[in-house]
Amino acid sequence: MADKQDRMPATKRPERSPESKEARAERTEPKICPECRHAFQGSGWDGIDAHWKAKHDKVMPYAEAWPMLKAGTYKAK
Repeated sequence: MADKQDRMPATKRPERSPESKEARAERTEPKICPECRHAFQGSGWDGIDAHWKAKHDKVMPYAEAWPMLKAGTYKAK
C-alpha cells in the first residue's frame, strides 16, 4: 500500500518577486517630516498625525497634508 506522502502532490512555495532597491529603502529608512526634519521612529509614519496637528497644522491642515506626505510629494512651505 502506498504511503500517504506518495499520493499527495508536492506543494511549491509561491515565488516572490524581487524587491527593488528603492522599495527596500522606502520600507527600511525612517520617515522625515518635510517641515521640521523630525525623524519618526521605526520605518513608517507612526505618530505623524499627532506631530503634524501639534506643530504644523497652521501651515496646512493634516487632512490636506497627509495624502501628499504619504505619496512623498509634499513640499515644505
